[in-house]
Amino acid sequence: MFREKRFDAGKVEINYADGPPNGPPLVLLHSLGGRWQSFYSILPSLAMRWHVKALDFRGHGGSGRVPGEYRVKDYYGDTLRFVEENLTEPAVLFGSSMGGWIATMLAANRPEKTRALIIGDSPLTIDYRDEISPFLAHIKAERDNASLDLPISELASKLSGDKKTPMAMAKARSLIQLDPDVMSAWIEGIEDEESFKDYHEGYDLESLVESISCPILLLQANPEKGGAMKDEAVEIVTSRLADAYHLYFEEFGHELGMSTWNTGRLLRAVVTFLESL
Repeated sequence: MFREKRFDAGKVEINYADGPPNGPPLVLLHSLGGRWQSFYSILPSLAMRWHVKALDFRGHGGSGRVPGEYRVKDYYGDTLRFVEENLTEPAVLFGSSMGGWIATMLAANRPEKTRALIIGDSPLTIDYRDEISPFLAHIKAERDNASLDLPISELASKLSGDKKTPMAMAKARSLIQLDPDVMSAWIEGIEDEESFKDYHEGYDLESLVESISCPILLLQANPEKGGAMKDEAVEIVTSRLADAYHLYFEEFGHELGMSTWNTGRLLRAVVTFLESL
């Protein structure tokens, strides 16, 4: 049973889901544009032996909005404050996509708070501007859809071509709860080099990895299906950290099967890693 709670991060209130206290803390950090429910398909299994806490980043889900302050360092600051004020022991951090940047920063900057890292197909080297440019139209459409004042059912029908589906309903709910400025900040970073640097300030894999001492599991999706984690990033991490593990999911794109609930292999990998700690 998960209960939604609120946390005062200073400038903004952060919404998060708090699971039963069945073990050590496991903090889940979702992708850009997502929400804590993005982990729905794996929550029951993880909650059996861990005390799962899944956050909504600022501007996402049930968390508050802070227009103009949606940079990596802003998400990091909120999450750091949550970890420092709400956890009494080191936590495992599981970051999906953008959430992986935040988890990596926490592990490097607050090693005493981090027991282990799980990184779900994050573009860890962040040199993705040229690769993502062809998808800008889609990202801009998501921003525009998040701006629409439509009932969830109507937005879901729009997203799925008038054939409403459960996946479209879930996506529509995420978009309705998303501050469009979240996507605008990311789009501006793609289109302008200086904005790109400002957006990612504080995140640099080459320097951060030198300060990481905990075990880390890298989950890499198939780039031909939308995967974002590059082989270069995998090499940087696995060659420099003694307790680094890597699994490649040829059958999955960026969400690693979570959006379609095809999570058997993902859960085997994650649970096996967790049980080894």
